[in-house]
Amino acid sequence: MAPKAKDPVPQDLINYVEAAMEMQSLSLRTVAERAHMDPATLSRILSGQQGIPSDDALVRLGYALKLRNPAALLFYARRVPENDPLFVELLQVATDLTREDFRALLTLAKHLRRERKKADTQIRKTTRRAKPPKGAHSIG
Repeated sequence: MAPKAKDPVPQDLINYVEAAMEMQSLSLRTVAERAHMDPATLSRILSGQQGIPSDDALVRLGYALKLRNPAALLFYARRVPENDPLFVELLQVATDLTREDFRALLTLAKHLRRERKKADTQIRKTTRRAKPPKGAHSIG
């Protein structure tokens, strides 16, 4: 779905990008450079002074923020990621589901997300424990 230049940037998208930047302590300039975007353009997008960027720019921004699914920003921009075949297939399958089936699918998806977050947390804890203490020297 092609963006219209005057479509306002949804606040959810702005909040998501700003939260991701804050969590990773990334500056606007760093994110813009990683996304091959002018920092002034990104600033205008995040302040709501510019319309929604192209799908390609949103995906680049997702990669710049190192999101697990860079196309997730398309969702926050209220767009269907048409170039993601898995997402398209999921939507096609979902059209044939009953309301009860759809609720069950949603419950399963939420469960998978919780399990992924638990696994990510465990990996971070393990990684922190594996780091040598400050001032430690390796033998060799």
